Amino acid sequence: MKVAISMRSVHEPLLRGDMRIIDFIKYAASLAVDGVELDDAYLHGADADFTEIQEVLRETGLEVSCYDIDHQAEGLKGKARQQALEKIKAELVIAKSCGARYVKIVGGAFDSSVTAGDVEVLILQLV
Repeated sequence: MKVAISMRSVHEPLLRGDMRIIDFIKYAASLAVDGVELDDAYLHGADADFTEIQEVLRETGLEVSCYDIDHQAEGLKGKARQQALEKIKAELVIAKSCGARYVKIVGGAFDSSVTAGDVEVLILQLV
């Protein structure tokens, strides 16, 4: 079994700016875990320096166990749906560039009008 640590375990320091993404990866390496779970909620998508992130992952030997993509679940209709798809697809490219073998897509809000069928169609458009 391999063990990884999630960015959510250092939620407060990341939000306050006391810890950067690189600091998190180095902290994880100091814990002797096998990998890290990266979350676009903290990475801010394409705004992050993924070249530096990839370099530190190589230096530490850590794997990206999972890459989390956060989106607003209520945007599954019309133009908002297309925007959600584009964001998710862009984040999938980033996840792949970081070497993530698994991706977790997390809906940020519950909308009772969204059906299981809506979610299934969204997923099928991504694969």
